[in-house]
Amino acid sequence: MKFQWDEPLPSQLSSRWLIIRKELTSLIKLSIPRWYNQGSTSQTTWSTSSVEFHGFSDTSQLAMAAVVFITVHGSNGTTISLVCSKTKVAPLKRLTIPRLELTAALLLSRLMQYVQATLKLNVTATHLWTDSVVTLTWIKSHASRWKDFVRNRVSQIQELTANAHWKYVPGTSNPADCASRGLNTAQLQSHSLWWTGPPWILTPEAWPSQPALSDELSTHEARPGIALHAAASQPDYHWDLIYRFISLLGKRRRKTLDLHSALEEARFFWIKATQAAYFTHEIKMLTANSRLPTAHAFSRLTAYIDAQGIIRVGGRLNQSALDQDNQHQAILPRHFSTLIIAHAHLRTLTRGTQLTLAHVRQGYWIIGGRAPAQRSAHYLQRQQAISKWHHPNNNIKMGSIVLLTDERFPPCKWPLTRVPALHPGKDGLTRVVTLKTATTTLNRPSAKLAILPISTKGRIK
Repeated sequence: MKFQWDEPLPSQLSSRWLIIRKELTSLIKLSIPRWYNQGSTSQTTWSTSSVEFHGFSDTSQLAMAAVVFITVHGSNGTTISLVCSKTKVAPLKRLTIPRLELTAALLLSRLMQYVQATLKLNVTATHLWTDSVVTLTWIKSHASRWKDFVRNRVSQIQELTANAHWKYVPGTSNPADCASRGLNTAQLQSHSLWWTGPPWILTPEAWPSQPALSDELSTHEARPGIALHAAASQPDYHWDLIYRFISLLGKRRRKTLDLHSALEEARFFWIKATQAAYFTHEIKMLTANSRLPTAHAFSRLTAYIDAQGIIRVGGRLNQSALDQDNQHQAILPRHFSTLIIAHAHLRTLTRGTQLTLAHVRQGYWIIGGRAPAQRSAHYLQRQQAISKWHHPNNNIKMGSIVLLTDERFPPCKWPLTRVPALHPGKDGLTRVVTLKTATTTLNRPSAKLAILPISTKGRIK
């Protein structure tokens, strides 16, 4: 209800307020002891007493409450005292009773932590009580099992009360019920459950029996599980044919073979088998002349399939004096290249990682392998992976007006030139152009040019 400050209350609310105001006058008769260890004498100290904390939580649709008691077991007997309590109005967003009970348990956890940090006593045990079996089930289970609302509160409760014992208490013996449902001042003065707790609290043998916790009571807050079954399968690459071939070889009469040719055929076979097992999608894309994603490792290598069906590195080394394997290395996956790297390691007399990788790249390009960090004699092979050579990054056309960049001068002094001819590579990308200046004609890489924008606005048709 929203009222203005000077607007009178409706008669129903006004009568309720008058009753509350009248009852407030009787609070003068209420006396609250401030010394917890009432039964102690001058010879008895806290250090010789056994101290326990008992906390209770409860909730209703209107409010939630938490109350903390302290029990002192000394030579003169056992006493129990009310330490403090805390109440909160229930959230405006309507929640289920189990969620409200869990929120009240979190309120109790924070209150208990505050009491222990303030009193700084050597506590023997801490017992926390709730009359919600569902709340106990949540608190005593791993927080990740539940949905977000329950999981977040359970994780906080478990962190705050790691050394406490959570127990069940019947609702009729729960002191926090007095605060969550409310008492008038006349009831409060003589309400023993509120001031001294349940009568059985000083006798552990008389504590309530604990119910068996079942997940069935809280399944509606359980996080749905996902069952995954992983199965690794590799295509059986003509193993039956391989076994038959080996069997036939044993039956045939031995004769002298060209060992080098046989090894080369075997090497090509296993390269193709490995690529077919690991690069199935890439082979389909390259066969269909489809463009691979820009971020794909094959895009930087301008990969292609040669006449033997092997995926190789592209590039411009075909004009070099290197042999076929050095110009266009076979691409292999990292996980299948252990034997190749080990063989190269032995061939280079175990002289280090850089030399081993350089030897490997004379015939293979391993996806994911660590590239050499410094320039060496194997500079040519490394240049094939430079990404700027494999993607168009300009819009140079014949007749374009461009500036020839020169780091020695500011941009305003760069010479103005025209592009009379382009020199595209075999992949269709232009990396070198012919420039015509006022005095001469020369070739320059496109990366050294600054293209001037051409406006077509207002052009006469």
